[in-house]
Amino acid sequence: MKKTLLAFATAIALMFAAPMVATATTSINNNNSSSNNSKNSNNNNSNKNSNNNNSNSNKNNKNSNNNNSNSNKNNKNNNSNKNNNKKAPALVCQRGTPPPSNQYPGVPVVATSFESGTLEGFIASTSRTGTASVTSDQHHSGGCAAFLHVTDDSGSVANMSATLPGGSSGAYADGWFNITTAGNVGNNVPYFRFFNGGIRVADVFRDNGNGQLWLRVASPSGTYGYTNLGLAVQLGSWHKVVMHVVANGAASTVEVWFDARLLYSNQVSTGFTTLTRVQLGAEHPRQVGDSYFDDVIIKAS
Repeated sequence: MKKTLLAFATAIALMFAAPMVATATTSINNNNSSSNNSKNSNNNNSNKNSNNNNSNSNKNNKNSNNNNSNSNKNNKNNNSNKNNNKKAPALVCQRGTPPPSNQYPGVPVVATSFESGTLEGFIASTSRTGTASVTSDQHHSGGCAAFLHVTDDSGSVANMSATLPGGSSGAYADGWFNITTAGNVGNNVPYFRFFNGGIRVADVFRDNGNGQLWLRVASPSGTYGYTNLGLAVQLGSWHKVVMHVVANGAASTVEVWFDARLLYSNQVSTGFTTLTRVQLGAEHPRQVGDSYFDDVIIKAS
C-alpha cells in the first residue's frame, strides 16, 4: 500500500512539473526573440545612422566640390581679370631726339621717328580689330616706331595718313618699313599710297603670295597699271622705301627707290593734277598684316 501511494504521488508530481518546464522554456525563447529584435532594431538604427552619416558626408563632399568649383571659377575670373588688366609694355622712346631729314626738295609735312610716343603729324584711322599705335617692340632707330595691325575679321582697318597742303601737285615720301606678318594670298601689304581725295593715284606694295614688290598707278580711264619691280621682300627685316609722285595729267612722274636703289622712274598718264594726302596702310577692310614704320619724312611741292 505504501508503494502504491508513493508511485501515485510521484506521477502527480511529474504531471504538474512538465508544464512548468515548458512554460519556462517558452519564456526563455521569448526573451531571446525580444533580445534579437532589440539587437536588430539597434543594428537597423545603427545602419540608418551610418547611412545618414554617409549621406551627410556625401553632401559635405558635394559642398566641398562645389566650393572647389566656385574657388576654381573665382581663380579663373581672377586670372581673367589679371590678364585683362595687364598693361602694354612701357614705351622706351628717346624723347628729344632730333627729327629725321633727307636731301629731297619740298615743304616738310611730316618728319618723325615717333620718339615722342605719339603718331605726330599723322591722322590714324582704325575700325574693329585694326590698331594704329606707337611701340617699342620694333624700331629702326631710337627706341620707338609706329605699328599698324590688321586682322582677317570683317571690317578690320588700320592706316595713318598725312594731309598735304592744298594745291600740292607732288610729294616725296621717305621711310623705313618692317612687315613682320603678311596677309592672305591674293592680297598685299602696302608701303606708301598717294591719293587725290578718295582715289588712289599710285602706291607700292608687297604681294602676300611670293613677297614680290609691285607698283600700281591709276590711269585716266579709272583702271590701274601694275609693274613688278623685280624684288622679293623678306618678312621681318627693315627696308628703306622712297616714293616720288608728281601729278601732271598725261605727263605725271612716278619714281621708286628701295634700299637706296632706283627701281622705277617714268612718266605716266594718271589724269590727276593734284595730290591731297600720303597714307601708310590700307584704306579698305581685311588688308591683313603687321607693319612697323620708322624715320618717316613726307614733303610736298
